Amino acid sequence: MEIELLPEKLSLRPSRLKWAGIFLIGAAFTAAGIMMLLDDGGVAPWLCILFFGAVAVVALLQMFGPSYLELDPDGFEQNMLGRKISCRWEDVSEFHVWSTQGNSLVGFSRNEDGEKTIEKVNRFISGGSCSLGDNFGMSSMELADLMNGFRIRALLRAEEN
Repeated sequence: MEIELLPEKLSLRPSRLKWAGIFLIGAAFTAAGIMMLLDDGGVAPWLCILFFGAVAVVALLQMFGPSYLELDPDGFEQNMLGRKISCRWEDVSEFHVWSTQGNSLVGFSRNEDGEKTIEKVNRFISGGSCSLGDNFGMSSMELADLMNGFRIRALLRAEEN
């Protein structure tokens, strides 16, 4: 990614189409669980209703909620389901793509992350102590390149000053 072509600020939102698909899947399996419950009851229908109902609710929150990723010259802020993470560019490692079970995410490490067990486990699994919660309508590689472009530009500007 050409650093000179990057905007100063950028705001990204999760893909509504992706989350609409996840909602439809969750709603369909919830309806199937309700039908199973009406037929013969038992524990399995309740588990199906609870799990896939939760999937549908989370998908709705992602589609219409306040989730975003904002990039600016100082750093980035991510809000996913009300949980905010803010990092300055100089406080994070290079961004990379990591895959698990057919899903790929953008990972990174924060300088403040220490040697707690959970951070060690995360670094072992993904190569970083954190990951972004969504790809915001982009491929993982495109998003990692974008994040690295903002990071490199900020680090170069810091060196100039």
